[in-house]
Amino acid sequence: MQSRYTKRDRWKPSKKCSAAQRAISIGLTTARITSEKENHSPAVQTRSAHQTLQTVIENQNTKVSKYERRYRNERRCHKCATSLAASRTVKVSQRGAVKALSLAGAVFRHKDDKKGQQDSLQFFLEANLRYFCPWPDTSNIRYQSNCDAACEWLVHREMYITYLELVMDKKETRTHTNIEHNVYDTFHCDKTTQEMICLAIWGQCISHPYLCNVRSSGDNILDLGPLHSRLVSHVKNLLTNPDLVLGPEATLSSATLNRTPFECPEVIYVIQSLVQDKTHFPHIRPLFAAYLEVHWRL
Repeated sequence: MQSRYTKRDRWKPSKKCSAAQRAISIGLTTARITSEKENHSPAVQTRSAHQTLQTVIENQNTKVSKYERRYRNERRCHKCATSLAASRTVKVSQRGAVKALSLAGAVFRHKDDKKGQQDSLQFFLEANLRYFCPWPDTSNIRYQSNCDAACEWLVHREMYITYLELVMDKKETRTHTNIEHNVYDTFHCDKTTQEMICLAIWGQCISHPYLCNVRSSGDNILDLGPLHSRLVSHVKNLLTNPDLVLGPEATLSSATLNRTPFECPEVIYVIQSLVQDKTHFPHIRPLFAAYLEVHWRL
């Protein structure tokens, strides 16, 4: 007698069926298909454009309602968050001019040659400036690169905005990536611009002259006491009177540490023009004073 179970799994019934069972199954399937064809009308088979459009609108409304529901839940969670959690979130979040320069470095000059927009940016700058001016190497965290990037950010601000818009228009989706969108927004942020001014002034008036003196002197660090004394005195003077740099009558003798020409004089002209705009940049002087005070305490 033939067994009802297979050899591999004797606890599962075999899926084999007899010829009579197969004939009955085929007959039932054929009869069902025939009845469906006879009772099927062309009007039901073809959907009108209005019905299709109505279905699309309903699907979109469903998606929007889901998004709004999720957004309301997120806002409710933010409202219910404790002050300790909120302060913790603000503390660990990166923001400000340095973060903006880091994102810009990842877009304009990425440390990985296969990422970023450095190749297309090179052609764009050569076509507009007639020379290539690479973005400072902030992606590699090169020393003093943030101050140099702030100068580049201020001098060629409008050009980088045009470039980001061109990058967006060249894409099929006509949209920015998340990092490109954040960089594009920073170029339109007045508060970020004021922070960039502080970084640029620090680099032009203090950082560059100080490093030039240190590298050219050839002395031991223990012999640089007079230089550090002049550095402290210069920071105090700028803290007391920011107009030594920001004022219209600023000179090299009052602005820079060693009374040498600026590394990038164009940025000083841009800064002095922005200082005159009290509507968009009203906090440049107090912000620069606070920036110097923080560095003085360090």
